[in-house]
Amino acid sequence: RRWGVLEFVDAVRGQEDGSKAECLAQFLREGYAKERIWMCGDSPGDLAAARAVGVGFYPILVGKEQESWTAFPAALDAFMAEKEGDADCRAFWENLRGCEHG
Repeated sequence: RRWGVLEFVDAVRGQEDGSKAECLAQFLREGYAKERIWMCGDSPGDLAAARAVGVGFYPILVGKEQESWTAFPAALDAFMAEKEGDADCRAFWENLRGCEHG
């Protein structure tokens, strides 16, 4: 709700529903197409869960959450047009490295 993302999604899962990878796998079992599932996250564990199940990933940059969510609608448009499965994960890793040294 905080970032206005819920209007763009069909379903949301939380920790009470299982591990991140289990939640993503549950979407597949429910019939969602792998190429239509996009994990949003801010940690390497989020990216690992998306990779484990083979779905797309949208990084929320730590310390740059506002910018990440502001860019989300355009990235979602590209994802829905099947132009990309992942947003720029290179920026995700560079940002995390910067946080370690910051």
